[in-house]
Amino acid sequence: MVETWNYKLYILDATSGEYEWHYNTDYYFVSPPIVANIDEDEGQEVVFGSGGRVYALNGDTQDELWTVTTGGYNTWQAMADVDNDGKQEIIGVNKNGIFALNAEDGSAEDYTTRFSPTIADFDNDFDLEVAFGTWYLGGGHNRVYVLNATTGDLEWYKNLDEHKPGGI
Repeated sequence: MVETWNYKLYILDATSGEYEWHYNTDYYFVSPPIVANIDEDEGQEVVFGSGGRVYALNGDTQDELWTVTTGGYNTWQAMADVDNDGKQEIIGVNKNGIFALNAEDGSAEDYTTRFSPTIADFDNDFDLEVAFGTWYLGGGHNRVYVLNATTGDLEWYKNLDEHKPGGI
């Protein structure tokens, strides 16, 4: 699977490198696609962000399962079962902030930046957290945030402007 700046996602055979199919979008890709079984069938789906939207495609038929407009143009996403219900959620960020989607149908989850989120159990409490950073060029603060992935509650944040290397 290869995304390109010509607004296309190409699917290639992993063994031979032969072209299998491609999907056109209206905007370029800014994050790598995720391949996962999001609808509990036997096949894999492809989830990716492009142009302020998140797409889910059937990996075998190339059919679009759903598309959600999240706002902004750059959308980065990660996937995990953040609420331990046995189903995947898509956690994403764009210029409007962080969002969560039900991976099976694209419906919004309960989440009220700028960089790819990371999902892990950072504090070893058997609950997943979501970490992401913000970046401001003309005002505001450059920060890292950690949220409880189940509730979306802020666990902590750190203002990074105080820790610039070399006094930059």
